[in-house]
Amino acid sequence: MKKLLSLIIIGLCMSFSVAQNEVKFHFDILETNIGTDNYWDGSNRIDTVSFSQDDYYLEMIMGWDTSWGGYSTGPWAFSTRIDTTEETSDFSKHLYCARPGSGAEGTAVYAVGFNGAHLLNQSPKMPTQRIKGFYIANTTYAVNSMLFGDQIGKQFSYNDKDTFVLKIYSFAENVLVDSSLVYLADFRTPNSMGILKTWKFVEFTEYFDSLNFQLYSSDNGQWGMNTPAFFALDGVVLENTNSKEHITPPSISVYPNPAKNYFSFKSELPVKELSLFNVQGQSFPVVSISRNVFSTEHLPSGLYFVSAMIDGNRVITKLIKE
Repeated sequence: MKKLLSLIIIGLCMSFSVAQNEVKFHFDILETNIGTDNYWDGSNRIDTVSFSQDDYYLEMIMGWDTSWGGYSTGPWAFSTRIDTTEETSDFSKHLYCARPGSGAEGTAVYAVGFNGAHLLNQSPKMPTQRIKGFYIANTTYAVNSMLFGDQIGKQFSYNDKDTFVLKIYSFAENVLVDSSLVYLADFRTPNSMGILKTWKFVEFTEYFDSLNFQLYSSDNGQWGMNTPAFFALDGVVLENTNSKEHITPPSISVYPNPAKNYFSFKSELPVKELSLFNVQGQSFPVVSISRNVFSTEHLPSGLYFVSAMIDGNRVITKLIKE
């Protein structure tokens, strides 16, 4: 049985902003251990990397399966590798490379996230800590697959309105409190950005104690998504809110659920900005039949999310269309 170790990084792992209640985690303190043009993927027998300073705490997990000679199971790896070459995608050459050519803000070390990666945002000494934001980027592996196509994935195009989306789910005490979308590639219109090749900062406003990352692509086959399911992350900003007021946001319930032809909702407070999207992040029109009653006849069968603004909070609940 393989013995797994936890590595706790204390101090010097973040830079402080002017505000005393806000800090930024970069991963450069790992550079000496990882080395130049190298990466950690769990094969070093370390399964958890924890960053800690002044009561702030961030935990990231790596996994390694010893079957078939050993392979990484994610959900995180740490890398210093640099390769921005635009050529046919190569798993062994391009996977652990952030496409911008460095970590966010020019740092040396960054994290590579697998589909299903999660961040634990719970400090044992600061219960009101929250993640304020972080930088997201594509890997060179995913970029080259979308640019040129490969043995599995297709070449992305405006004709096909292709998209590659990172959906970030926010949880508080195991309850989904919000979600947000980051387009890693967007070919929906001729004016869309195409493929993201730089770092993009994603900012949050609500309180949550953990995040889950899911990748979705317009290119799917018999065995699931064809686009390489990886992304890069760096520069995690943590903040002490001194409050957990948003840990139990206002609620909304939908009925009937499952729904055939329509759904309605209940909320103790006024609802604004009602929207509807599926698990791939694709939005659908909210078609009103009458007051607080909405049609589902235009929706394919499946799982959806109903999103609403209630008292300044984004509230999301599930809806199943039969």
